Amino acid sequence: MKKFFVFLSSSLLILTSCVQSRELENLGLTTAVGYDLAQDDLISSTIVLENFNPQIENSSRTVTAQSHTSKGMRQKLNLETSKNIVSGQLRVAIYNEELSSKGIYNLVDTLSRDPSIGNMIYLCVTDNTAKEILNKKDPTNANSNIGTFLYNLIEQNYKGDFIPSPTLHNFLTRLWEVGRDPQLPVLSITDDFVGITSMGLFENDKLVYLLPMDKIFYLNVLSEDMKSGNTEIGLPKGDLEKHFVKPAESMERTQEGNIIFITLSHIQANKDIKLKESEELTFMISLKLKVRIVELSKSLELGDPKTIEELTKVLNKKFKENLENTLYEIKETKSDPVGFGEVYRVMKDSKLTQEKWRELYPSSKFEVKVDTTIVQTGVID
Repeated sequence: MKKFFVFLSSSLLILTSCVQSRELENLGLTTAVGYDLAQDDLISSTIVLENFNPQIENSSRTVTAQSHTSKGMRQKLNLETSKNIVSGQLRVAIYNEELSSKGIYNLVDTLSRDPSIGNMIYLCVTDNTAKEILNKKDPTNANSNIGTFLYNLIEQNYKGDFIPSPTLHNFLTRLWEVGRDPQLPVLSITDDFVGITSMGLFENDKLVYLLPMDKIFYLNVLSEDMKSGNTEIGLPKGDLEKHFVKPAESMERTQEGNIIFITLSHIQANKDIKLKESEELTFMISLKLKVRIVELSKSLELGDPKTIEELTKVLNKKFKENLENTLYEIKETKSDPVGFGEVYRVMKDSKLTQEKWRELYPSSKFEVKVDTTIVQTGVID
């Protein structure tokens, strides 16, 4: 009798696994979705489908349809595939720059209302079309799904403190906070490869500016809790020149210009933003940085405490200059990704509205103080 029950149980397990396998083979698992602006106020939607078929190495494909609404597109997309499209594996949503500039709230809200989609999926913008991005292949693995590649691309840059958080949850939280705006990474195709090239700044749900790559660090250090950031910074030789290592003539590397470049890693940032007590709308930004020196374009006597002291002063001055330039550049766009309005609301006006902050923000000023500590130089004592 026991043998019969063992045989029956085994048979049921095999049958169940076969049924589950057949069910999966009938599904089109959406790993990425992209939205572009089409003619006649239509929206073009492209999805990447992963077809569950262990016998086919590269079983992903893209499907495109146009409609006025996200759900309308879903219906049309289902008409173009033999698989039942499901969103439970969605990892990335991409919005074309032109579409984003007109507002993407309705499209983002639809994702948040779908119970099968988690709120930790990544959102991003592209200055190409979303369709172009999603029709690219993973350059590291021809059989990989492009949706998975894009997810990993964004994930490692976010976790590496290169870009601010681009999750669906974070976008909606910032969208509804008074005195703070969303920001999303921008994907571009360069030399046939997809990569992050800038940061898209929003005013409410509308894209207003693409912040250049060299400014993203300064935005990130103020808008996120940086634990292990990286950056390359150019410093004027000036007072550092007397601390240069004097190599043998045959080893001397000629370097043009008056700039020395330093790569810093494992950057930890501790920031404090306060509203200055005066009639002027001035924010006091205090930033403490701990950095490690990884590489220099010109060798310095880093074993000498006087060199470290001088280098720290120069770093403080340059960080302050770059931060202030970035903040005023961002302010010109009318976007507030750092959240100065939130600081104002907490410290000055608890009844602040988004409309009122839009009136106040353009007149705001910034005073930055930076205190850098070099915790490691790479020098072996």
